[in-house]
Amino acid sequence: MSENCKIAKIKAERDKAFIDIEVLTKDQQVVGKAEIMKGKTDKSFLWVGVLEVHPLCRRQGVGTEMMEAIADLAKDEKVDLVYVHPAQLAESGWDSYPVSEKALTAFYNKLGFKPCEAPKDVVTVTNEGLLKRGLCLTIKK
Repeated sequence: MSENCKIAKIKAERDKAFIDIEVLTKDQQVVGKAEIMKGKTDKSFLWVGVLEVHPLCRRQGVGTEMMEAIADLAKDEKVDLVYVHPAQLAESGWDSYPVSEKALTAFYNKLGFKPCEAPKDVVTVTNEGLLKRGLCLTIKK
């Protein structure tokens, strides 16, 4: 991992339904971020709506560490699963360096995510339209 991407802290800010994650270096530079919604329909879940890693820090373990922190958070929140849809949804300046859906799917699969139906009444909005299929990581309680 390059020194500029070395993680010093993963910070989570919560309100009732949302959790924002920031991955910071020792210089307080943001190298990763996620936007997560906590929900309960037919299952309790965390829905990772956005997961971003700074383009210069990709393929250096930042995304993996962030997802491991999200899995730990899911255990703390006592949810059944973590749901993602592998699509580029970024709104920051980093989205000019997109990651393909194929690469994102491979990343999530490596972390144990499996194809699944979205939790009941949850839809993911992507450039392709409304999709009800994504990937889930089942949380062992």
